[in-house]
Amino acid sequence: MIRFELTRFLAPIRQLSAKSAAGTCWLVASLWSLSCVSAPTGLIAMRPIANPWSMVWLSETRADNKQIVDVNDETFRLLRQQLTTITVTEQFVAAAQLPRLLAKDPTACTGNLIPLAERRQWGLFSQMPQVVFPGLRLFVQPQSTLDQAIQQLLKQQQRSSISLTQVLQSRLRFQLGVAFGRSYGPELDPLLTNPAFDAKIWRRSASDTASGVLSMLAKGRIDAAIEYPNVVAHYSEQLQTSVPFHSYAIDESAEVLYGHLVCADSSQGRMLMAQFDKVMPHLVQQRAYLDAHLRWFPAELQPTMLALYNRTYGTAFQLKEP
Repeated sequence: MIRFELTRFLAPIRQLSAKSAAGTCWLVASLWSLSCVSAPTGLIAMRPIANPWSMVWLSETRADNKQIVDVNDETFRLLRQQLTTITVTEQFVAAAQLPRLLAKDPTACTGNLIPLAERRQWGLFSQMPQVVFPGLRLFVQPQSTLDQAIQQLLKQQQRSSISLTQVLQSRLRFQLGVAFGRSYGPELDPLLTNPAFDAKIWRRSASDTASGVLSMLAKGRIDAAIEYPNVVAHYSEQLQTSVPFHSYAIDESAEVLYGHLVCADSSQGRMLMAQFDKVMPHLVQQRAYLDAHLRWFPAELQPTMLALYNRTYGTAFQLKEP
């Protein structure tokens, strides 16, 4: 504790009452980021307080992994450039650790989380989405038993999307790989955590959840995976397979999913989120923010991404500006 005896600090206030001294202490403290406390001697003491404009950014991308292009961190870096008064420390975490760390650290924030009801119990969500993605799809090995069964089912029902509920309830024997601790949306999450389907679901808890699950699918260690099409395209060169996966739209996944910024439910978290909410409406109007999304998509998926972006943020960007 840094202790100031106000009677020695300024000669003119030697005869101040306790009330006046406390007021003077508050004035000095507000200038030097200190807090006032009562001392046993009756004097007023000051102690340093945490910088209200500091934050810990929880990222699922390791800082030393320069090969990963992550739209969550890329868009946050653009946001960070607009918040020059905030000191940021980055910390690598696994998805399953986010609730605990957000509850533990009042200055912690993260991004790209779907705003589920249970998550609002431990986090403050941004008013505007930070990122936008096309819906999840089911990826399978081509011409596998599962692939052929799905094609037959779609032909019989004359549909273009599958019900994952129906597939999981079927007598088909397969292993669906998912990332432990990750949310796949409000309709898919109850299915993927249902104990009745445990025999058909493999949950990967390693730090490389996205690439790791897809690598298992490419090597035939699992039969299916749920992922965004752009993520599969991004990792396709690393999957060591010359045959592209077959993919199917899923009834239980929306056409578009939104990832939001999230901060700890604390006074510091509310201050930080207020700054995010103030900057975001202007930031999404900038071409650089769109480009941070498009870089995560292969050329064939960029028109779809552009349409979703313009619809979400009310913009009118083109792929190639005149």
